[in-house]
Amino acid sequence: MTIFTKKILVILALSFLSFLPTIALSQTIDSYKDSLRTVITPPNPQANQTISIHLESSLIDLSLSTITWSVDGKVILKGKDRRVLETKLKEIGKETNILISVNSPLYGSFDKEITINPTSISLIYEANTYTPPFYKGKALPSSESVVTLLALPRFIKNNGTPISSKDLIFTWKKEGVVDGANSGLGKDTYVFITGRLPEDTPLIEVSALFPEESLRGYSSILLPSFNPEIIVYENNPILGVILNKAMSNDNLLSGKEMSLVAYPYFFSGKNRESINFEYAWYINNEKVADIPQNQSGLTIRSPEGSGTSALRVSLSNIRKIFQVASTNLLVKYGE
Repeated sequence: MTIFTKKILVILALSFLSFLPTIALSQTIDSYKDSLRTVITPPNPQANQTISIHLESSLIDLSLSTITWSVDGKVILKGKDRRVLETKLKEIGKETNILISVNSPLYGSFDKEITINPTSISLIYEANTYTPPFYKGKALPSSESVVTLLALPRFIKNNGTPISSKDLIFTWKKEGVVDGANSGLGKDTYVFITGRLPEDTPLIEVSALFPEESLRGYSSILLPSFNPEIIVYENNPILGVILNKAMSNDNLLSGKEMSLVAYPYFFSGKNRESINFEYAWYINNEKVADIPQNQSGLTIRSPEGSGTSALRVSLSNIRKIFQVASTNLLVKYGE
């Protein structure tokens, strides 16, 4: 090796060593900047909601730093150790841009930007339980009934264009566990079974993501099970079942006989005489014999003289032990 070659190697070595502090300093600056972290409360903010943003750092002593908060280009808060900002978000589809500037006496200045575009997800449910014809109310979930949830997201792009459910990635959770089989692109419905008892209500959560603009939404529901009911109506030979007037505890048997029919509410079944339904009729606490288990109707006849009879009908779902109901009524005759 010649003397000239040795000089070249020494010069290269010295140049590399002088470059190392610059590399180390650059890595240190990036580390300090990356250590800035924000915690937003609530974690899934809604439109027009006031949120709290908390600034944290594992490397920078923020208590000694001057922190400046700017919202949409306007300075809102500035001062030493100003680690928390409260601000109100805009409507859905309108971004809120927040710039956080940290001036540390030890490490220099660092900026962090966050953008929040609020979204919303509404959840509606449909219980697969029976209700009579023309019933104007909503079918309610009962013990161990099947419920279908539909997520109605409201996501709007930065350019104001609404985002369809088919373009969102849905993640469904039941009791904190992700249901991967029912999660994915466009999967905005979820089917589950309620608990046996009201206190067994499962927590169902759904989150939606639009990857192109990092838009996220979240919603959850605790849907309790309701007690099923059974209501008795008159089955008039001319008018048919009079569904607009339930039998009460004071009914007059004006003719020689009256036909009654029991309608279940919120039992799991496609019709009132499902093979899983077991009816039982009682007159003065004595069970009426020779009635099939799924017989929902009964004809009563007026005995001699006058008096009052106590009627009771009960219904149970033989496949779901907590789906039971009964009702009592009085029938007067001979007056």
